[in-house]
Amino acid sequence: MLKALPAQVCALAVLLLSSLSTQAMYIDRAIIDFLPGEATRQDVKVINDSDDNLYVKIDVMEVINPGTEQEERKPVTNPDDIKLLVTPAKMVIPPKSSKLVRLLNLDDELKEEKVYRINVTPIMPPLQEESKESKVRVVIAYQVLVLVAPNKPHYLLETERKTDSLTVKNTGNSYVIITGGKQCPATETADIKCLDVATKRLYPGNTYQIEQSYKQPTELSLQGVVGNETVSIP
Repeated sequence: MLKALPAQVCALAVLLLSSLSTQAMYIDRAIIDFLPGEATRQDVKVINDSDDNLYVKIDVMEVINPGTEQEERKPVTNPDDIKLLVTPAKMVIPPKSSKLVRLLNLDDELKEEKVYRINVTPIMPPLQEESKESKVRVVIAYQVLVLVAPNKPHYLLETERKTDSLTVKNTGNSYVIITGGKQCPATETADIKCLDVATKRLYPGNTYQIEQSYKQPTELSLQGVVGNETVSIP
């Protein structure tokens, strides 16, 4: 069974004395892409690996200006405000079983990518009076990244090269991931070697500054909604 690593961990811990109490909850996926021409409904499986009932709440956040210093994660209090339907808002999962959180994309006229984050959080029962001074309680919440692509998704990179840096900007309408890359010297030696470019997701309008140690072109490996490619930036 696939156990997705938490995209975000909520450290709701009460540091008391001896034993440790942890809710064993997992999800089967941490990123969901809604692509044009494909299914408008997708599910996230929430797994209860414990011997007790698991109570879970689901919160939806709309991400404004994703990937920038102005990024805002706005809690959705009225489902009618967005075109992503997420159900249920709460669930009870019996021991050693699972239930589905259903996501339905209702937006078929997008011009630019929409980004959401969904918190899947266990609801812990109150501690019994006799155990309040003998347990450490750890609650782990998972967060799902949801990307809704526009009708005609594309990324477009604009680049600016300076002496010691390369600035890359995504001016398209959907994300691109720089999955890797290299900048190499004119001649590679034992002491002067190629340098790797770190992975980075660029949402529409995002920029990424890459330090440049050599004057040679920089090679970037790109992954987007419409496919993968490798480009060389002079």
